[in-house]
Amino acid sequence: MNAPKYIAAFLFVLLAVTEANGQDLHYSMFDLSPMNLNPGTTGQFDGDYRFSANHRHQWRAVTIPYSTFSFGLDARDITEGNNFHAGLQVNQDRAGDSRFNTFMASANIGYSKFLKSDSSLTLSVGIQPGVTNRTIDYTNLRFDVQYNGWTYNPSLPNSESFLRESTSCGLSFCRCLLTRDLLALFCLSVKLH
Repeated sequence: MNAPKYIAAFLFVLLAVTEANGQDLHYSMFDLSPMNLNPGTTGQFDGDYRFSANHRHQWRAVTIPYSTFSFGLDARDITEGNNFHAGLQVNQDRAGDSRFNTFMASANIGYSKFLKSDSSLTLSVGIQPGVTNRTIDYTNLRFDVQYNGWTYNPSLPNSESFLRESTSCGLSFCRCLLTRDLLALFCLSVKLH
């Protein structure tokens, strides 16, 4: 399959999504967490294996600051010569008085195609299926549905659900300008829930 067919297939999947929303992790140095940036970056590095780990502690002025941790591991060319790549990404985010916790685990699969014989032009696609589990401590929270019309009743259900599956898709285009410089365009990264 040639590059235009890959692009057409990816655009078809992208257009099939009618609604997408979400809150992603925020790192100041986002390029140091490449698989969070775009699943198409899976296996896009020099070497055989890559490990990345990030931690961010922010908003210390609030009563319970936000704390985010993630790590990723990916391997380049797992099929020896067919340019298929694989990885694992784990994220943990805890926020605020409710101790709202988001745990995400995903497996990355990527494929790259050299568009020039000297491998200075690369197009890669990736998919990142995974699960997301969200938990929350309700003891300090109150919801509208817990008011029975006259008073607040904490024994009423809050009607919130937090377990969901997610899949991300990504497209990456890399151009090696000089021996030490690389221009990378990450486009069409979308998270599907």
